[in-house]
Amino acid sequence: MSFFFMVESPVWLVANGKDEEAEKELGRLYGKQNVNVMMGWIQANDRRSKLPSMLSGVSDKVHTETNWTILTSKKFRKPLIIALGLTCINQLVGINAVFFYSSSILKDAGISDSRVGLMIIDILNVVPVPIAAALTKILRKRTMLISGISVMVLCCIGMTFSLVYSVGWLSIVFLGVFVVGYDLSIGPLLWPIVAELFADSARGAAVGTCVTMKWICSLIVGIGFPYVEEAITNYSFTPFLGTTILSIIFIYFMVPETSDMTIAEIQDGFRSDHSVQSSSKSQM
Repeated sequence: MSFFFMVESPVWLVANGKDEEAEKELGRLYGKQNVNVMMGWIQANDRRSKLPSMLSGVSDKVHTETNWTILTSKKFRKPLIIALGLTCINQLVGINAVFFYSSSILKDAGISDSRVGLMIIDILNVVPVPIAAALTKILRKRTMLISGISVMVLCCIGMTFSLVYSVGWLSIVFLGVFVVGYDLSIGPLLWPIVAELFADSARGAAVGTCVTMKWICSLIVGIGFPYVEEAITNYSFTPFLGTTILSIIFIYFMVPETSDMTIAEIQDGFRSDHSVQSSSKSQM
């Protein structure tokens, strides 16, 4: 039922020449007194995005990239690799293993009644998210990603220790901190960063591709973890120790900082990288 009350994207409406509808939606979002300010900002960005087409004499009709274009075009290669890499990190660090199989994990740690532990973990999954939203105004996104996943690395080590030596209360502590680390980093930051990596025309297809990848990774973890847990028992968190360390390396070397940058500035950065690579290849 909530879909009937959703607001249509004002940016999309302006891009498609439906300014009156955009004004109505902006009034619902920001109040009628702020409509003119927001419309001016959206229209200015719309003109900027259409400027190359206007200069070349090509029709300024809104062009939307397809999934195939996103996957095959060289200009989208680097942002797509970064976006898909972050999507895989979002799942392969093991967060779904914690939620899907936390009961069995806690039982392996010697806790007969896992309900208290599960309740603590569920609470810790909710509380950090608004804190993460507030921290994005203070800290840079790359810093939050690397810091949060570093906490998860330590928790994987701690979980292995607590499982091997059957320290039940320590398992709950490390599982809880693991969830907090996730919810202060790659959990809530994935989709904002992915959206920032692509221009308006490519964002829909890019996000759709990443959603598909996310569910594939979730399926892999959901199916594979029980077999891993059965095979290596108390060392079942060591694979996630590996994926979290690899995640930090990937973020450090591949993910650009997008904090305090506009979408246009981020795209200019990718275009300059692409032009440098093209010129170096031509010189060879």
